Amino acid sequence: MKNEEIKVNEVVNANEAEVLVENERGEAVEEVKAVLPIYVERRSVRGNDGRVFWNYFVRGTMMGKEVRADLQPADYGAYDQLDGVFADTDKVLLSITKGTRTDNSGKKVKFTSYAVIGKGDYGIEYSIPMKRREASDLTALEFLIKKAEYEAEHPDEIAGAKK
Repeated sequence: MKNEEIKVNEVVNANEAEVLVENERGEAVEEVKAVLPIYVERRSVRGNDGRVFWNYFVRGTMMGKEVRADLQPADYGAYDQLDGVFADTDKVLLSITKGTRTDNSGKKVKFTSYAVIGKGDYGIEYSIPMKRREASDLTALEFLIKKAEYEAEHPDEIAGAKK
């Protein structure tokens, strides 16, 4: 059975929505979709052979320095779909799903998945799963997510620090 998805309003004030879905094996899976102001951007890179490629990344600041977490689609066939998502925009909201599932031995396993949401014909939404490119990208991405969660939970403290 395919996972059912919930639509989460892309308003930054809505922090998360909980849903209980079934995975492809029919097991119950708890998921929380976070809506945070974290955006996937892309830039063109020219390869050694002269071809143009796109790099996808999330950026922010960590301890006063700019950091970047490089992302790539979960499979290479999704690059064409990403071209459609980024056709008329420079950045797209990153969809973050945190959840737990039960593995074959009955042990609960936590997971976090990332995706870019696009709109196709007739405004139908589709999801392109993304993954980190290198191990160090996961560290930067997790930090930027925790920082965005903290800023969403403590807006008064953040506003006071900017004055």
